[in-house]
Amino acid sequence: KMEPDLITVDRSLGMTVQLQRDKPPFRFPAYMNLNQDCMNRKQVMTADLHAVKVLYAGSLVKSGTGETLVEPLLTTTRTGNTWKPSSPFELKMPDPQAINRAVSDGTEPVMMACSLTGKFSTNFPSGIDTEVSKVQKEGEAPDAPAQEDKQNEKEKKHLAPVLESLGDASVIVIADVDLLTDYMAYQESFFGLAQVGDNAPLLFNILDFMRGSADLISVRSRGQYNRSFKVVDNIISEADKATAAEVERINAKISEYQTALRKLGESDSGENQQLIDSKIMLERRKIEQDIREANKELRNLQAKRRDKVEKLSFRLQTLNMVVAPSIILIIALGLALIRWHNARIYASRRV
Repeated sequence: KMEPDLITVDRSLGMTVQLQRDKPPFRFPAYMNLNQDCMNRKQVMTADLHAVKVLYAGSLVKSGTGETLVEPLLTTTRTGNTWKPSSPFELKMPDPQAINRAVSDGTEPVMMACSLTGKFSTNFPSGIDTEVSKVQKEGEAPDAPAQEDKQNEKEKKHLAPVLESLGDASVIVIADVDLLTDYMAYQESFFGLAQVGDNAPLLFNILDFMRGSADLISVRSRGQYNRSFKVVDNIISEADKATAAEVERINAKISEYQTALRKLGESDSGENQQLIDSKIMLERRKIEQDIREANKELRNLQAKRRDKVEKLSFRLQTLNMVVAPSIILIIALGLALIRWHNARIYASRRV
């Protein structure tokens, strides 16, 4: 079952997005890029996938004590959890600070897609009653108006049920409709629409699996692969947690200044025009200066986090591009010298 009001979130998988033009980008835990650790490596549909994007995904939980086999396909990490928005408006105009306060880390992975295998029983053991149109009786003279009237008339018909599937059946459940949209699976490029990630291969793999042929799955799913720096991702996640309270304090201060500035503007009526060049203007300038200082403090806070990440990224890139090739080159030269030395010894013995 899926709780309709709960949304799956994971801080470690959240992508950095800008959902509003007037707001800076932020790490959105409900917009997740699932990596290979979030996919079932034993299931052929997801074994070779590496990156699947989901947005506002639901959470699936096995209910009842039936004999049906429930096998997870897509899950969060162990820190994944569920989040209940306060209203639908919060999904259309998300507030980063409010979401970060509401979202907390969990202790177990949350399932977002699964496969059901087994013999399924009907939900209508006594059958169903439906209405069907009356048809023209055999041998009756064709009469268009009369035939149309009979087609418009309805009669009840009882349909006997199939109580249980004859053999094992398979059903795939995905608690996210956005996964299949072009916005998540493709992007515009110089050559037209290009595939991004493994959203489309996941759908093709499911279709091939349900058709009973798994031969093409391994060919389709081995496409793009993006190996992210987990250390960098962890630093960003920890920095977001550490600075969340400070960012909230600064934003609250900016909001207070803007409210005071708005009230000050409302007081500019015809009765106090003589004060505009004196007290009100001075107070307004002071509030605007306070807002600039608060925004500067917020930018400095974000710059410190960005500087730490960029330094680590530079060290890792230097290690991968310079140090590692240099070590391989030294090993290759050492092996070449050993072979040259052994060759000289062997040649001297022959002489």
